[in-house]
Amino acid sequence: LIAMGNPPPAPQGDAVPSGASASQAPAAARPAASSSGPAGKKKIAKIAGIAVVLIAGLGAGIYFGWPYIKGFIGGDPFATPEGTIKYVANGLAENKPQVLWEAMPASYKQTLNDELKKSMSNADPEIHSKSVTILQKLSEVLKSKKDMIIQAANGAAQQGGGDGGLPPELTDNWDDILGFMDILIGGKMADIAWVQNPDVGAFLTDEGAKIMALPGLETLINKGMQEDQQSNGPKSLAEIRTGLKSLEVVVISETESEATLKLVSQSIIDGGESEEIKMVRIEERW
Repeated sequence: LIAMGNPPPAPQGDAVPSGASASQAPAAARPAASSSGPAGKKKIAKIAGIAVVLIAGLGAGIYFGWPYIKGFIGGDPFATPEGTIKYVANGLAENKPQVLWEAMPASYKQTLNDELKKSMSNADPEIHSKSVTILQKLSEVLKSKKDMIIQAANGAAQQGGGDGGLPPELTDNWDDILGFMDILIGGKMADIAWVQNPDVGAFLTDEGAKIMALPGLETLINKGMQEDQQSNGPKSLAEIRTGLKSLEVVVISETESEATLKLVSQSIIDGGESEEIKMVRIEERW
């Protein structure tokens, strides 16, 4: 501590240390920014606006319940009937069959898994393993000997006086048909542990999505749609995908547990709109 006495006078003029500037003055000597200025007022208004939106959303959530809150923050596509339909439609358009599983109530999922588990519980591990091995070898033979097998089948048909050999639907999509087979025997169904304790949702997410994306499957479906002269609907899966993504949902009435609505689409629905659809809310799902 400095001995008591009068402090020395502040340095004047050249007594200020070299390199010092006004910016190095103590903070107390600088004027504080005023919140009453234009920038301060804009900041306060912005904060107030955000607070109002949050309070309004949470207040509505308290009144209408947790499903409304999840819908308000965009975290639950199943919070509303129209949200459920659009989520499923968009998922199917993107070859994601698992959206059907996601849209089901939890108890329904459990029941399906349990019933499938019962039907598979007696599967013999040794027989299952041998069957998978045989199918995998068969797939390899059908791939490597494709041309020989097709020629032999066609030749046998001609010698027997038949009208032809293998149908073009089979020969033209040979690789995709084997691809479908490979997805099944190379995926979860090849694992006896999964077979004895199946999970349908996992199967749809993996194998189901791969099957939907097979070009050969799309070709066969397109062919069937184009041959259906009685339908005025779409003639290809590409048209269906486009229609699903642009599907409009019109809510006619809605309560906490029931809803009535219509689907509108000029491309995938005859007449442009569906009949009235009734939906019921079960276990947080419509």
